[in-house]
Amino acid sequence: MNDLNLENLIKLMQFRPTLTDTAAWFNVSEDTVERKIKKLEKITFRQFKAKYSSNIKYKLMDKAIDMAMTGNTTMMIFTLKNMCSWSDKINTEQNSDTQNQFYIKYSDQKTTDFPEGAKVFSLNYSDDDLKKPLSSV
Repeated sequence: MNDLNLENLIKLMQFRPTLTDTAAWFNVSEDTVERKIKKLEKITFRQFKAKYSSNIKYKLMDKAIDMAMTGNTTMMIFTLKNMCSWSDKINTEQNSDTQNQFYIKYSDQKTTDFPEGAKVFSLNYSDDDLKKPLSSV
């Protein structure tokens, strides 16, 4: 049986248990857990949980970084994605200068004449065709 004492309560908080789970773990009522924490630390269960469960998050982050830095490729990818906002997705956003703009390329023009990422449509008409009214082309 688990003794309801400060050391065991602190150890249990690394799992971020609810008050109900904590009471079940120690086989006591929720009120007993709350009274014990109030007596030992002079704070509520919620405050106690916040105080002692945050350490595990930083320990895990430290371990993940350590694993990544010592060559664990999987952990390196994981930490880059989760801590540095890296992504496998290709950024398909267009530059705001070319967004919602399009250009018409005539047969004698080079693609390099247009801004990078611009929407370019090719027209393969002769100069004579362009002079005609649209209905006759």
